[in-house]
Amino acid sequence: MRKTDIIVAMVKKRWIAVLCLMLAGCAGTAPSGSVTAASASASETAAEDTYDAYLKANQNRVSADSYTASVRSSYRMKFSDETYDVYGMDGVLEIMNLSADPTAHIEQHFDSNGMASSIDGYYYGGRLYNTYNGVKYYEDLSLQDLKGLMLVPMDPAVMMQDELNSVTVNTDEQGNTSYVLVPKDPASLFSGRYDFHDLGGYDDFEVKSAAVTDTFDQAGHFISEKAEFLVSFSYQGEVIETEYTGIIEYILPDETVVAISDEQKAEHAEYVSVPEIDTEAIETMTVDDDSPEATVADTFRKRLVSRLNYTETSDGIYRVEFNGTEAYVINFNNSTFEYSNYSIVYSYSWKGDVGSMGGCTYQFAADTSSSGCEDTTVETIRNVKKFLQMELYYCGLSLNDLQNETNQEG
Repeated sequence: MRKTDIIVAMVKKRWIAVLCLMLAGCAGTAPSGSVTAASASASETAAEDTYDAYLKANQNRVSADSYTASVRSSYRMKFSDETYDVYGMDGVLEIMNLSADPTAHIEQHFDSNGMASSIDGYYYGGRLYNTYNGVKYYEDLSLQDLKGLMLVPMDPAVMMQDELNSVTVNTDEQGNTSYVLVPKDPASLFSGRYDFHDLGGYDDFEVKSAAVTDTFDQAGHFISEKAEFLVSFSYQGEVIETEYTGIIEYILPDETVVAISDEQKAEHAEYVSVPEIDTEAIETMTVDDDSPEATVADTFRKRLVSRLNYTETSDGIYRVEFNGTEAYVINFNNSTFEYSNYSIVYSYSWKGDVGSMGGCTYQFAADTSSSGCEDTTVETIRNVKKFLQMELYYCGLSLNDLQNETNQEG
């Protein structure tokens, strides 16, 4: 058996059909264990309070008319000979005018055990103008269909209390509230909500464990979900154990802008419809070195060059210029990201979560600034952190992961 047959097939399915999101549904039995009546009552009350808070967070979440979403998913497949294959996908969806005439930009990268594939498209007027492995085509899609292409659920999970083994809550330094959901029937949840590649169709399909973490910010926006499942199935007589992880993160609510030039629209007018695609022109997955490195930082370094056209100007320092006067500089030696416009330079330290410009310093966690800061300067410093987040998103990474890795290294 050729192990990569499974994940190559998963990629091939990607562009053939438009995938739509499905609502989660699951059922199960009551949790096991014995406690006294008094402690059981207190525990049940606490659980009900947490579940009610989670349900209200879903029901009352604040909608945005524009946003930027970063998605990542991975399937780490373990075979009987103790070897592994990995299929990964990362993408960014930028969308505006949701309530009227949505306009969006979609970009995705696929890695099938070292073999690369990519998608880049623009959506407006109910039509997606797409480039997939060198082929330029268009297809008419609903907004829901477009979101389905991201291959990760874009809305928070909603489950009834009797469908959960547990729900716990945590609040971080920024005031974001996370709910960790453990379902009673993980197979139903996975099949109904996360199984975009039909793993449930293989023999002996089983979900051994699951946890879903949904996070909301202080304003009530849904800002992230992380889903983790341990799945096993049989393929050509071999049992394959698979660790699935799916992540979505949102930033820039009501701030995202998608610009499409007249030149781009003129180019889109030359695209062919899906039935007219010349299948002989479709490029196979390449062996471009886009696969993850051992660390977040090393992966970031690689993809800054391969995906975002940065230049390594000296050891550990990467730079890109744009618009004639602006530049980004990422310095891995001191964990800083700089944005410059003419001679003005704004700096953000992802290690300290601190931004600065001249004599102005802003502490993100505490939301405090030094006495020399003007409001416009603080606002730009906040934006600089978002610029870094976007660079990471386009490299299939997250700022939280980079910060955690950097701080663990000391």
